[in-house]
Amino acid sequence: MSNMADKIEGILRQARTLRNEKRLSEAKGFLLAALRTVMTDEFRLEHREQSAKMYAQLGQIERDMGRPEKALKCYEEAAELYRAARETQKLAHTIRHLADIHQEQGNLESSEACYEKALNLYSHCEKTPPLELANAVRGLALLKERERDALEARVLWEKAHTLYTIAEVEAGTVECSQHLKLLKGQPSHKAN
Repeated sequence: MSNMADKIEGILRQARTLRNEKRLSEAKGFLLAALRTVMTDEFRLEHREQSAKMYAQLGQIERDMGRPEKALKCYEEAAELYRAARETQKLAHTIRHLADIHQEQGNLESSEACYEKALNLYSHCEKTPPLELANAVRGLALLKERERDALEARVLWEKAHTLYTIAEVEAGTVECSQHLKLLKGQPSHKAN
């Protein structure tokens, strides 16, 4: 690993520590200062993956701070960099976060498009962790519920349940079971 890559990993660790300690303003300031210091066009080309990690982490912090529009911009930048670096799995993960934010903002069409893109990208990755896939399927299941598409929501919740079971994430399996129980009595077609 190059000296610059080591430096960036140190920056990312420090920002994660600050975020975990709920010191969001400090974490954001730390990342922004680091981005201003290292973010030249040349750096972005040579260190796309590390640059993407910095933007993704900044996006998490903006989201934690209740600033979804700023979070979207950070995740979009991260996605662009992961795409350029041909980091398919990390790109899928980032796009899933974009989908989650769009859904939280009520932008259901954008959200659905992002979930579909993330799931498509995951399908091209040989070793997608079940938890990663489960989280994307879960988000799409929530969206289908909001759209009152009970049939599709049930299919997705069942798939997410299986994936969370494989990943041994009890909270995920419990949530899936709860949603499946609630959907049990609903019509099997999408409401207009």
